[in-house]
Amino acid sequence: MTGTPTVVDIWPVLLPVIIGGTFGLLGGLINPLLSHYFGGRRARKDRRIQQFEAMINGVYEYDEWLEKFRRANVFSEAIEPGPSPMNKINAIALLHFRQLLLPVQHLNRHGLAYQKWIGGAGVERAQGGSGREGFTEAARAWIRAQDEFLDIATKYWTDRNGVV
Repeated sequence: MTGTPTVVDIWPVLLPVIIGGTFGLLGGLINPLLSHYFGGRRARKDRRIQQFEAMINGVYEYDEWLEKFRRANVFSEAIEPGPSPMNKINAIALLHFRQLLLPVQHLNRHGLAYQKWIGGAGVERAQGGSGREGFTEAARAWIRAQDEFLDIATKYWTDRNGVV
């Protein structure tokens, strides 16, 4: 029976099929795992960038909120400032950017000092006063604190080349 292949004769044909099948199977198993791993890393980076942007936007929203708060309390305008955006800023810094937590707290202290002045000015104005005394100092301190925080946040961003 010269036509019947032996085990030694089949290996040269069978070995490339086994190796190719093994590579195909491993590629089919490993590729989704690698895609999931690297895709998850990219999603986390994108999420941190979104959180950083939300924190910076919150600082500007807080500035607008303070202005509404001032107009409502000092000038008795019919404006409802709503909840303070500072809570959102604090939460983002606490959960995502611990390095910026102290600058956020510094910003918060100056915002609270400005709110305190606003409350006092509202009382003074309600009692017949002008409600303007101390405005320049209070407003400048708030603006300076806001500028300092934005400078720190910008440095944080640029030091990391936008990879926060």
